[in-house]
Amino acid sequence: MRTRAHGGPVCKIMKMKNYDAYLFDWDGTVAQTLGAWLPIVRGTLDSYGIEASDKEIVRGIFGNARGGMLGFGVPEKDLADIFAGWDKTAIANMPNVPLYDGITDVFVALKRRGKKLAVITATVRPTMEAVFDTHGLHDMFDVVVTGSDVKAHKPDPEGLLFALGRLGVEKDRAVMLGDSEKDIRAAHNARIDSVLFYPSEHELFHTLGELKAD
Repeated sequence: MRTRAHGGPVCKIMKMKNYDAYLFDWDGTVAQTLGAWLPIVRGTLDSYGIEASDKEIVRGIFGNARGGMLGFGVPEKDLADIFAGWDKTAIANMPNVPLYDGITDVFVALKRRGKKLAVITATVRPTMEAVFDTHGLHDMFDVVVTGSDVKAHKPDPEGLLFALGRLGVEKDRAVMLGDSEKDIRAAHNARIDSVLFYPSEHELFHTLGELKAD
């Protein structure tokens, strides 16, 4: 399976093979949420006296919050309350986070060409519903797979395969677009092509060479 890397304007993703279905990650790919999530997670880790860099938080927790928090040493008995607090904060704050410049133009252009669109995210459905309300995206996607809908998150391919099944699209006619190693590995595990979105601000969180190696 092929992986390509793109930075700069999101519209560059249009310059690729002609697929039937385009699967998008949400956090850090469609919406500029990495900077919004970091203080929320860091505040929790600080309350336990746990020190971690931005890159360690993004790579360890984003997309796999339960495993990441346990890996940092947060007691399992506290996770339910922690995640409930995160969800409440996310529903209140995430709808106000801006989307990347040009991304809605990409969605509109793909839909006009008869393409099928999906979002696959670890973010829970109530938060995504609030975000979609704010940005008017409910009619843009044919399938939305959230963290509430799957047992295994990326890099497990469950969400991608579920989306392809709902879309009725074969693997060789689909591509996954994401900003993290979890997105790229999920695409590889699902045996579909992938595009890495790597704007300049992601240099704080991800190393391009490592992502391309995935």
